[in-house]
Amino acid sequence: MKVGRARAAVVLIAAVAIVLITGLTAAQRERLTVLELAVRESLRPALAGLARVTDAVGGTVSTAVSLPRIRREHADLEARLARSEQLEQRVGVLEEENRRLRSLLGLPLPAGWQRLGAQAVGRNGDSWLSRLAIDQGSRAGVRVNAPVLTERGLVGRVSSVSPTLSVVTLMSDPGSAVATIVAESGEAGVCYGQVGTELLRMRFFSREAQVEPGDTVLTSGLGGVFPPHLLVGTVVETFRGDYGLVQYATVRPAADLQRLWQVVVLLGESGQSGGISLGGEPGQAGNKNSGGGGVNR
Repeated sequence: MKVGRARAAVVLIAAVAIVLITGLTAAQRERLTVLELAVRESLRPALAGLARVTDAVGGTVSTAVSLPRIRREHADLEARLARSEQLEQRVGVLEEENRRLRSLLGLPLPAGWQRLGAQAVGRNGDSWLSRLAIDQGSRAGVRVNAPVLTERGLVGRVSSVSPTLSVVTLMSDPGSAVATIVAESGEAGVCYGQVGTELLRMRFFSREAQVEPGDTVLTSGLGGVFPPHLLVGTVVETFRGDYGLVQYATVRPAADLQRLWQVVVLLGESGQSGGISLGGEPGQAGNKNSGGGGVNR
């Protein structure tokens, strides 16, 4: 077997040598001899196969040489794609923040009041629905009892102030109270927070209050803390308590009290410290000592 392979190799080498010699001498003659033509035709398949092998080997070598470069380019493209995705996400966040800020700046103001934009800077998980720290304080004109809202509605009131920070007591805090009125019927009452939920409870002054689910609840302006006609929320259901002597409603706040980032503090007439007594119900608006702690920055 080895002898046969050796003979085949010798024949192939001899044939290649003949072809080379023939090519060199043919350059000096106009026509090839019959023997030269026969040799060239007989070796054409072998030479074609040799050319294919040479091309394949050359392609493999070229691929092996360029593989590290291809890998580097691939890694670079992946890094660029990741940066592009991060940038796109960041742009989305900024667009949402800009939308909220434009909405806050476009809020209609009650007569005699001014707006001050503020950013949430602290919140405690144990009092998530009770307290919120913001980055504006007395240096910016913030005072205790200043109303706080978002573009969607009322949030609560400032309960503690330092030169550069303030603590906001949310409407959903069980110790809060807001004088309210139902827009559709004019029925008046007081909204206050409940433990463990952002839903508010409204106690009506009238035992026969005409209220339906879906009705809109606004601030009434009574008590000297909140200006009238700020949006508080929507009635979810009504029911009677205290042996049927008092009518109540469950109210869903219009503002998303779970997610508060940018807010507006109303400045002007909020320096008054008047409050609302609930007649034995939880909550006492205007209590300056009710919101001084419980917030982590």
